[in-house]
Amino acid sequence: MQVKAFGQTDTGLKRSHNEDAFKICEDIQLYIVCDGVGGLAAGEVASQMACVRIAERLRERVDVIESFGRLSSAGNRLAVLDCVREAIAGTSREIWELSQQDEGERKRATTLVMVLVVGDDAFVAHVGDSRLYLFRGSEGFQLTEDHTYVNELVKNGKLTEEEAKNHPQAHVITKALGFRSALEIETLHMELENDDRLLLCSDGLYHYFSTEQFGKLMKGVDGGKFNELAIAQANALGGRDNITSLHLQVSAEGKKDHATGVSQKIAVLKRIALFKALSFKELAKVLEIIKIKSFAEKTLIIHEGDMGDEMYIILLGSVDVMISNKTIKTIPKGAYFGEMALVDKEIRSASILAREPTKTLVIQRDDLLSLFKRENRIGLKMMWAMLQHANARLRGNDKKVYR
Repeated sequence: MQVKAFGQTDTGLKRSHNEDAFKICEDIQLYIVCDGVGGLAAGEVASQMACVRIAERLRERVDVIESFGRLSSAGNRLAVLDCVREAIAGTSREIWELSQQDEGERKRATTLVMVLVVGDDAFVAHVGDSRLYLFRGSEGFQLTEDHTYVNELVKNGKLTEEEAKNHPQAHVITKALGFRSALEIETLHMELENDDRLLLCSDGLYHYFSTEQFGKLMKGVDGGKFNELAIAQANALGGRDNITSLHLQVSAEGKKDHATGVSQKIAVLKRIALFKALSFKELAKVLEIIKIKSFAEKTLIIHEGDMGDEMYIILLGSVDVMISNKTIKTIPKGAYFGEMALVDKEIRSASILAREPTKTLVIQRDDLLSLFKRENRIGLKMMWAMLQHANARLRGNDKKVYR
């Protein structure tokens, strides 16, 4: 993937100085936006320091980043995510320690949103209330969740989205670099596609825009022109805070296999009841644990009587379901099989044979349970979907019995 980056920051109309900062590192394809917290020079120092030190720390681990670029294995992906977390955590400690040395600057801290592009993949990290948006085709998605007091109220059903926007404590953040000696960092790995656009911005910009309004403004606008228009509009609507916009345009040198492209994989998942309630960001988290397996024609994928712990979703091709060597049905592209293995360790009740060359997405039980531990809401939504699916089967069987 080739990335063109355009950044712009503005003090806005209400503040006397700018505590926002952004950084574009073309050598390692790293892009950062920070919004300083602390007032006067404190926030500005923290945001600039975060941009500089995170970039320096990641350059020190460029060998790990390049290893993923050569081989995008699960192990190499986790290694890059570890490097990202370590760079941010180490920088946060430095900011916190600097604050402890100066009694007058104890509140020095900063939010962070960053994207590291490696090959066809993006590694996202986020702390605080600066945001990342993805615009793909005709759709737009907010990929980060604000770490704020008000957002916690929304998640708990105590405020609506509209009430939250103008709440008097809307800017009270719950996480930031430099707040404490230790820090929880939210990360996301996702595949990029040709013509993707990414927007990293501070709250001084997104306060005036919905995701849909950002998308409309982007249409037909290239490069830094989007930043100019968005910042001008934010100022026209009040400019109540510092405003920063970092706009990334992604292009691909060659076309990827459409069947294994991220949009196709997400489209397949969204058609399955188990995943229907998940947001785009949550589906991207599921894709982190999914593997792709291909099978030649007449290959036995599952053997009747064996133990199993994997669910399969058919991207291309079709399979035959066989019991005692007799074909009882065919499962087509877009459907799935083996889902009960995600719940229990019972033996397989049927064999599955590739009817033709077949490509599948594979979810392994232990990987899914690990995801549920990290992402409780994904686990809750998927477990509820599983219960509904099981209930529908039971009701169907009841009707057959009492017909």
